[in-house]
Amino acid sequence: MRNGVNKPIIDFEIERKKLNAELKKRNKEGVIKVGVKAPNFTLKDIENNDFTLHSAKYEYMILDFWGSWCLPCIKEFPKMKEYYKKYGTRLEFIGIACKDREDRWKQSVKKHDVNWTQLFNNPKDKNSDISFLYPITMYPTKIIINKEKKIVGVFEGESEAFYKKLDDLMKN
Repeated sequence: MRNGVNKPIIDFEIERKKLNAELKKRNKEGVIKVGVKAPNFTLKDIENNDFTLHSAKYEYMILDFWGSWCLPCIKEFPKMKEYYKKYGTRLEFIGIACKDREDRWKQSVKKHDVNWTQLFNNPKDKNSDISFLYPITMYPTKIIINKEKKIVGVFEGESEAFYKKLDDLMKN
C-alpha cells in the first residue's frame, strides 16, 4: 500500500504532518510575538517585482496571511477595504497568499479588487516559503508591524480586536 496507488496521498500527508509539527514548535518558541522584530523577507508582488519587508517605509504595515481558498479571508476584504481607505496614508496592507496556486491568487485579487500590495508565497520554493519564517497556523492571520519593524499585534481568524487595535494606533 505504501508504494501503491495511494503513495502520493500518503507522502503528502506525511509532509503535512511534519510541517504542522514544525510550525507548532516555532509558535511555542515565540518567533512571532508582540515586541519582537519582524523577520525580513523578500517575495514577488502581483507584477512580479521584489518586495522586501525591511525596505518598506510605512508608519505601520499589516501582514495579511490569506488564501483564495479561505472563505473567512475573502469575507474580510470589504472591512479591510474600509480601513485601507480610512487610514491608507499612514499604513499599508500587505496581502500574502499562502498555500495557494499563483493563477487562483491572481484571479482572486482581481475579482475582489484588493488594491493594496499583494505578495505570493510560493509553496514550491522551500528557500523562500515564509510559512517557516512566520509560523502561521490559522487563516486569516494579521500581524501589525511599526516603522521600526517591531510587531505590535498578532490576530488570528476573523477579529474585531484587529480593527480596534488599528483605530487605537491611528489615534496617536
